Amino acid sequence: MGRRSVIRILCAAAASLLLACCVKPAAYEQFVRADQAIGGLYSFKLDLSDTLVRYDISLYIADTLANSIPVYAVWSNADSLSFEEMVYIDKAPLVQPYRTGVTMTRPGEWKLDLRPMNVPADFRGIGVICRRMEL
Repeated sequence: MGRRSVIRILCAAAASLLLACCVKPAAYEQFVRADQAIGGLYSFKLDLSDTLVRYDISLYIADTLANSIPVYAVWSNADSLSFEEMVYIDKAPLVQPYRTGVTMTRPGEWKLDLRPMNVPADFRGIGVICRRMEL
């Protein structure tokens, strides 16, 4: 194998590696422990900027609950656009779909604030899983 062939192979491998590094992951998750929640508020930043995908968002907890708990959810973005709703985390399963097939009216980074109500004293926290689904 000649020197030029080796250089071409190395360049092609480097280009492939660079392209692979630029691809966003299919899913990511964040978890906020109860001792990190500020005033009982669990805050998450979600990158919902890709307009060519839909997002499935799930919530999970690290506890087994005796009962469902209500969770006050507030979505907001940098443009001060926001909406709020009440959702419920059931006692089982631990990972639960929250919203499926989400496309935002304003793509970008969104903040999701969750405030669980009536949590048990040993509550350990809430997590969010955001999964990208190709259209």
